[in-house]
Amino acid sequence: MIKNFLKISFYSFITFCVVNFLSLIISTITNKINGTFPNFEIGFPFTFYYQFLMDENDLHHGFKKGLIGNVLFSFIIVFLYFQLKTRNFKLTTNNKQHK
Repeated sequence: MIKNFLKISFYSFITFCVVNFLSLIISTITNKINGTFPNFEIGFPFTFYYQFLMDENDLHHGFKKGLIGNVLFSFIIVFLYFQLKTRNFKLTTNNKQHK
């Protein structure tokens, strides 16, 4: 039980980091293409960090309330993946035993 929780927590942390890094890269690329380069947002599906340029030398940044939502989202996705994986494994092994 504890081993599975630690395993799911580890994989959800890795998923959280990768997804948010990809959201940063996509935000940076789209803002570079649009010509508004220092502006970006981090977080998927909820933005939790933003940065934007107001004037020529006035860079603003801050956090929103999306960090906990993103952590829970990645934990739920990884948990569902492991549940479906074990359920599918049990179904395929039961089918092979009955043949």
